[in-house]
Amino acid sequence: MAVSPAWDSSLAWLSPLLFSAGTALSGLFNAVLLGLLARRLTTREPHPAA
Repeated sequence: MAVSPAWDSSLAWLSPLLFSAGTALSGLFNAVLLGLLARRLTTREPHPAA
């Protein structure tokens, strides 16, 4: 079954848009996770060196 050229060309903008949105969301998600990890690793209370 062949796809009509009109249908294919009308959705040509969707692929780059979805790729850009997915890339932005995954970058934001990674930034949040790295921020939480950094906060967990750096805010430990120091133990007395007795």
